[in-house]
Amino acid sequence: MQALTRFTDERKCARRIVMAVFAVLVTLSWNPLAGAQGGDRVEGIVESVEAPNAVVVRTRDRLVTVDLAALGGVTVAVTQGTKITAVGTMDPSGDVLHAARFESPTSP
Repeated sequence: MQALTRFTDERKCARRIVMAVFAVLVTLSWNPLAGAQGGDRVEGIVESVEAPNAVVVRTRDRLVTVDLAALGGVTVAVTQGTKITAVGTMDPSGDVLHAARFESPTSP
C-alpha cells in the first residue's frame, strides 16, 4: 500500500512540474515582447528629459525621442547622461520610439 501511495504522489508531482513548464512556455510564446520579438531598439545617452513622458536620446548617429507614456512616464532612474536601451515601436519618421520596455545597455 505504501508503494502505491508513493507512486501516486510521484505522478502528481511530475504532473505538476509538466503543467508548470507548459504554463511558462505558453506565457512566453504569447508575450509579444518576449525574446527576439521585442521590436525596434534605441540605445544611447539621455540628452534631455522632456517631462513627464519622454526623453531625448543621442544614439551613435542621431537624436531620437523616446516616448515613455506606456511605461508610466519618466522615472527617477532616467536622468540626463544616463545610458539607456529602450525597445518598442519606431514611428515611420524614425524620430520617435514608443517604448514598451527597457533593457540593459549592451556596451558600457
